[in-house]
Amino acid sequence: MARQVDRLGKWKQASQSTINDPATLSPLGKKLYSAAENGEVVKIIYLGGTSAGASRDITPVCLFRKSQYGAIYVTAYCHTRNEERTFRLDRIELPSDPVPSERSSSVSVGKNNYEAESGGRGCLSILLLLAILAIMRRFF
Repeated sequence: MARQVDRLGKWKQASQSTINDPATLSPLGKKLYSAAENGEVVKIIYLGGTSAGASRDITPVCLFRKSQYGAIYVTAYCHTRNEERTFRLDRIELPSDPVPSERSSSVSVGKNNYEAESGGRGCLSILLLLAILAIMRRFF
């Protein structure tokens, strides 16, 4: 534990440079940079920290690079933890859209056909839930 605290102290003391040009960033970095400029909330999956793989809603503040570490970091307000946190970009993933809008907005289970009138993803989620319930009714 003492070694980990020592490493964190060295990391905090290392010089850093704020990233002001998003052109050199990855697509994820560009999205976070834009969100920082516009004060937008971004849903991420963070693969580091004490809850690796947890989904978090963050409002990015700035992106920076630590001189001797090479990685890019984002300082953000974490709505999950209700405090400012620092996240390393190579440990961040954006959640994939579970049901792209190009997919069909109808689900068939046996004789039942569930169709979404608006074709929206929210409606499709409800249709999938109804289909799962119909399947469960058959077995229980």
